[in-house]
Amino acid sequence: MEKYNDLKLLSENRLPQRAYYIPHSDKANAMTGNRFLSNKYCELNGTWNFRYFPTPLDLPDSVSEIKYSETLPVPSCWECYGYGQIQYTNVNYPFQFDPPYTFSENSVGVYNRSFNVSSDEKLYLVFEGVSSYFELYINGKYIGMSRGSHLQAEFDITNFVTRGDNDMTVVVYTHNVGSYLEDQDYFRFHGIFRDVYTLERPAKHINDIFVKTDVSGKYNVEITFNGEALPYTVELYDANNEKIDELTAPRLWSAEDPYLYKLLIECNGEYIMRKIGFRSIAVSDEGALLINGIDVKLKGVNRHDSHPKYGYVVTHEDMVLDIDLMKQHNVNCVRTSHYPNHPEFIELCDEYGLYVVDECDLETHGAEHTFGRRTDAAVASISDNPIWRDSFLERMIRTVERDKNAPSVIFWSLGNEAQFGSNHVVMAEWTKKRDPERLIHYERAAYYDNGYTEEGVTIHPCLDMISRMYTDIPETERKGREPNDKRPYFLCEYAHAMGLGPGELVDYWEAIYKYPRLIGGCVWEWCDHGIAKELPGGKVGYLYGGDHGEFPHDNNFCCDGLVFPDRTPSTGLLELKKVIEPLKITAIDVENGLFEFENRYDFLNLDKFDFTYSVVVDKDTVEKKSFTVSVAPHNKTTVKLDYAMPKTANEYARIDIDMTLAEDALWAAKGHLIAWGSFALPVDIVPVASNCKAALVENGKRFYTASVDALTYTVDKASGMISSIKKDGKELLARRCDITLWRAMTDNDAKRRKAEWVGEHVHMSYFKPHTYTSDETSITFNGVLGANSRIPLFNAIITYSFGENGLDVKIHAERDDTFLKLNEPNAKPDIHQIPRFAMRIPLVREFEDIEYFGRGNRECYIDYKEHSKVAIWNSKVTDEYEPYIMPQECGNHTDVKRVSLKSSDAAVNVTSGNIFEFSALHYSIEQLDRSKHAFELVEENSTELLVCYKNRGVGSRSCGPELLEKYEITDRVIDFEFNVK
Repeated sequence: MEKYNDLKLLSENRLPQRAYYIPHSDKANAMTGNRFLSNKYCELNGTWNFRYFPTPLDLPDSVSEIKYSETLPVPSCWECYGYGQIQYTNVNYPFQFDPPYTFSENSVGVYNRSFNVSSDEKLYLVFEGVSSYFELYINGKYIGMSRGSHLQAEFDITNFVTRGDNDMTVVVYTHNVGSYLEDQDYFRFHGIFRDVYTLERPAKHINDIFVKTDVSGKYNVEITFNGEALPYTVELYDANNEKIDELTAPRLWSAEDPYLYKLLIECNGEYIMRKIGFRSIAVSDEGALLINGIDVKLKGVNRHDSHPKYGYVVTHEDMVLDIDLMKQHNVNCVRTSHYPNHPEFIELCDEYGLYVVDECDLETHGAEHTFGRRTDAAVASISDNPIWRDSFLERMIRTVERDKNAPSVIFWSLGNEAQFGSNHVVMAEWTKKRDPERLIHYERAAYYDNGYTEEGVTIHPCLDMISRMYTDIPETERKGREPNDKRPYFLCEYAHAMGLGPGELVDYWEAIYKYPRLIGGCVWEWCDHGIAKELPGGKVGYLYGGDHGEFPHDNNFCCDGLVFPDRTPSTGLLELKKVIEPLKITAIDVENGLFEFENRYDFLNLDKFDFTYSVVVDKDTVEKKSFTVSVAPHNKTTVKLDYAMPKTANEYARIDIDMTLAEDALWAAKGHLIAWGSFALPVDIVPVASNCKAALVENGKRFYTASVDALTYTVDKASGMISSIKKDGKELLARRCDITLWRAMTDNDAKRRKAEWVGEHVHMSYFKPHTYTSDETSITFNGVLGANSRIPLFNAIITYSFGENGLDVKIHAERDDTFLKLNEPNAKPDIHQIPRFAMRIPLVREFEDIEYFGRGNRECYIDYKEHSKVAIWNSKVTDEYEPYIMPQECGNHTDVKRVSLKSSDAAVNVTSGNIFEFSALHYSIEQLDRSKHAFELVEENSTELLVCYKNRGVGSRSCGPELLEKYEITDRVIDFEFNVK
């Protein structure tokens, strides 16, 4: 059997996994932690010779016979340079389920370069990541092989090199038997995608290091050697490089205060410096997660190593950017989905402060979709199959041994979506024996036993927590109250951030803060996975599954991140930041300046931050002052702010309270906004008087007309809709208005509701008048709202009244349940909810400037508005569009009292006595709904103003639970009034 298909052959001549470190030859450089200052380290990244073969059968008998006419950078993924097939698949294997075989036409990329050896020391060659299997040759001789794409592989090449130039060839196979264990949800890329380097070391040297710390200040360093034991010294330094002879009260490491000491080991002329943290991990009697004895909530995200242009290849700058953004948005935890991320990323988490769920490079999701979900056959095929046991265990061993010294790593994860079987138990047992302190996580153990929604389901004791994905909010609360199993309950994936969303975050976190056992969760996921596509004019668009002709694929399911592929934050990240912010401000008595400040930090006092308040009346800040607050972690206090209460406002008065960084942090500058609150002030509202004059309705054969000052309105008797609004004779509408029950389907809508709604033609609903009447100042239409070939959804009455305030629109709609009451056994189910209810006012394209009084300045929805503030906002219609990779509903605003759209010579103002919602885009619902990519959109010759009674909530149903009923539009009676002038 070919080596790449041989399940029994995990590696050849690859060294056992050790802790990640880079040795130095002098103390000063070692203390910097900069690997590039080590003369023992030689990076081999760069331009390599490259040759691509469609199948292994095309390879010559000897690598020495290969002729190279092309080059490829290392690290890289060869699909990003035109080789092979770009493919995105989530759950399905990209090959037949026929282990150990994948493809017979299994393409091979051969890399070649020379490197110089100038020393007689031992020489090691390290590959940090190669997808998916590779064989190594030095000077034409076979050295060894390795599988496990995201795991480190190290080879002793001392006896295969000579002084001077040496030739290295790496033969990389697209697939191998190990690919059955790497069925993660991502684009499938291949090649040498992480760093390659050599290490020169003395013949006898330290091999492995395991540093175990105690919060008392004690630490133990377990050292193993390459050969016989050697004398060595261990020294401890603080962050300022001051030597510590005895540590009795260490500064403890946490995500909030990631203080690192430096441990320096000298042995046989080598210096190895490892940054260490003192911290403890435990579980309380109530199931709370305790870090350093304190109840901590994990406010996390799931993260892949990903880049829109380079695939799996991420630079130091890329990783720092991700971490900066996470910290800036109050994230304190990252799950390395679904494999160990780049080793430098783990070190950066140590330094910047992020709790890490370190996940093994193991997923067999495709087995479930081969044999059926929750079936014995799926489990028996791989995860409970003894012939796979060594593969499972060695992947776990390599994960643990590489990252075991990282204080940021608090959980070991046995992998993801690989069913649950005896092989996992073996992994867990080995891990707990090797590292008893950290907790062991694995979600699918709570999945196989006919679901974890039933009380009393027993989860295997090899796991230290109960972990679930996309548990709905009522069930999450029930698990918080679980009386029998007191292990922590962890939402390793929740709030699927696909397209518009995720919504309902505030509901999740109300439950999480309520119950100690609910320790938090990780939003799926951090970043949209889109392939960058260069567009005319230097712009960039993004492609997803199926755009490259691949099969199978999962469409745009890879576009499910809190940031876009270029790391631009989406509104969803702003929502998460607000919901998980470490300060909760509650107004007690705003008239007397009394507020409750609750410190939701675990280790930081609020006195480490700056605070300001601003009193705003309409658009003007009338008072702004700084103040101090001192509140211990997990405590509350009442704060008195001595501001002068304004007396009146034209529309609104409020007080804004901001908490910002008091000094520069590693991840943000002084003044960065951490948390905020905004509260209405009870003042007398003195609106600006209207100067409109009363108008008379003119009754024509088909059209009604009425003029109010410079505006002339025309209402069509045939449609019951406003067909024209003119100012001084100039048309302001691009076409006639209409009532719509539709929105461009979001990814969350499309998961289940779209088929139901489209099947019943909800997207084609319109108002049809039965009768129309008028008097001197008003017009009334009596009719129905519905679609062709279906019973109308609503009986509706629309009244247009013209007077001193311009045009008043009043809509009364009521569901007619006459036929539903027949209750026939084969009758169609009721459409119990609709996407939205709105009047669309399509203005001409020139309307670009927006001013509104409501929630802004980013889009918001009824379950997705914590990030938004009620204020008077100014915007541009062009900027209201949110460029989701697959176009969909966007740009909505809630809690609106008025909106004004302006062109150079006209304005249209919509107001209401009650709050409403609106959006204004240069794209119609129809274009957004039919387009597959953002770069396909073409701005229309209109400004699509939607004046909305209600817009359905967002949720995260694309992969998560159904939207909570309180966020649906199930109204049987709708009364909606607004004014247009």
